[in-house]
Amino acid sequence: MRIPSRWCRSVVLVALALGVQPAHAFRYVSLGSPVPSLALENLEGATARVPGAGQVTVIAFWRPGQQLSDDALADLGALAASLSAKNVDLIAVAESGADREASRARAARLPLRFLLDRDGRMGEAYGIIVFPSTAVIGSDGRLKYYLPSRTPAYRTLVEATVLHARGSVSEEELARRLRAAGDAHATGGETARTAYRRGVELMQEKRYAEARAALSEALSRAPEQLDAELQLGYVQLELREPALALEHFEAILKRNPASPAARVGRGIARLRLGAIDEGIRLLEDAVVLNPEPVRGHWELAQVYEARGDLDRALTHYRWAYRKLRQGRK
Repeated sequence: MRIPSRWCRSVVLVALALGVQPAHAFRYVSLGSPVPSLALENLEGATARVPGAGQVTVIAFWRPGQQLSDDALADLGALAASLSAKNVDLIAVAESGADREASRARAARLPLRFLLDRDGRMGEAYGIIVFPSTAVIGSDGRLKYYLPSRTPAYRTLVEATVLHARGSVSEEELARRLRAAGDAHATGGETARTAYRRGVELMQEKRYAEARAALSEALSRAPEQLDAELQLGYVQLELREPALALEHFEAILKRNPASPAARVGRGIARLRLGAIDEGIRLLEDAVVLNPEPVRGHWELAQVYEARGDLDRALTHYRWAYRKLRQGRK
């Protein structure tokens, strides 16, 4: 049955009318600021408040079934024996909607405290856009460090930051260890983080040319900052610069092949460059590997509608609607 295209679009328009807007989230808790104390559900169904008072807390936001998340949890498990003796709370927080059994299976193998972010409040409070993402919180309840994704030096970076948060190493020694581990995101300084936040805010205001300048500044100061490179790619799509956008998405995927947002962006860029069949294939692969991003379903719906394949278009419009209602982006 052929369904009018205006009906297909109405699925998403209903979501927008309900106030659910796709957005580019960023870290709401800045370094040095107090983090919110939130109640999460443990694997027995009881609630636990995170972070606890008076101790260093490491929170790893992870996604079941994602290899990078599994690697990050394994790294934290390997650190658990030495760090737990120093009064450090190592917590693995599964994203909203995660299966309890997936957490139980990992908890049986890893000496971490597994909690469920059922309503997504903690992920939203921290502005999580990448899985895994890791936050180190000092005993004073302030964010000491934030690491998006899982780099090859992940374990070294987390350990160094925890030792600094406990007062075991100086600021100078921490900086030396971070540089040695190649953490440009951390050593780029507050200027890079400020430029990144400004760029994301400008994106939300649709001031794309200014956003490009701010994000470019952030990336120049911290070249390994994957979140800045990702958002810059999406800004260049908005500015009708798909070839430049594609370069950023490809650069991200070389370092992080599992990045769902970069996979979606690459597919969109190929569509904009006229490689329609390849773009469709890349987007279909992206939403199979990770069915969450609204943008992937939205782009597929539009290209299928343009081709007259309204059944497939409607399927993806429906998925876009569902994910918007879940608060996905």
